[in-house]
Amino acid sequence: MKRFVFILIIALIVIVCFYAVIYVLEDLEIIDTGIYNGIGGYDLQNSGVNKNDNITSKKTPENIVASAQKIANYMKSKEMYYSQNLNELGKTYNSGLMGSCCATYVSWVLQDLKIILDDQHVDSVEELNNYLMNDNRFKKIEIENPTLADLEPGDIQIFKNGNEQFAHTNIYAGNSRFWDAGENGNGAFIGITKTYSIKGNGNYLYSYRLKSSGT
Repeated sequence: MKRFVFILIIALIVIVCFYAVIYVLEDLEIIDTGIYNGIGGYDLQNSGVNKNDNITSKKTPENIVASAQKIANYMKSKEMYYSQNLNELGKTYNSGLMGSCCATYVSWVLQDLKIILDDQHVDSVEELNNYLMNDNRFKKIEIENPTLADLEPGDIQIFKNGNEQFAHTNIYAGNSRFWDAGENGNGAFIGITKTYSIKGNGNYLYSYRLKSSGT
């Protein structure tokens, strides 16, 4: 009996140490959070073991679009709604708060890909614009008389509206559509807003494009 208890204690110590090591490795960003599936092992099919490599591979325009869709689906499943009340806007998309707006949504997408950190989250278009303008990983795209053909999937648009210089933002999805969370309704949607279009009403200012290297 004593031997059994001794073995049990040793086993518990090994398990605790094992999880402690996993926690430290995740904290140091050596492995990716969510890759580890408990004692069953790792899911190597969906993500790389090295967290830094995985994050670098995620920082692409294509994955901006993929993340926008993922978060929009989450928002729809939770019946999240449009809001400009800061008390209803979460710092992360899965914080439990139910509000969202255009800048909040785009910030969540960039956070999801570790392009910006959670403590750099923004809830206004002006703050988002200032961040992207000063991030050398993004290229500012300014076009006279722009059309949808000038955009690429993953581009982040900045719009004005009358005297409001920074009124709206969204993500170009391709095929003449945008991932957008700037209209009254539930969560985010894919489509084209009437107020904010690339041509026709002059509200479009410019876009930001993540450089292909993601660095």
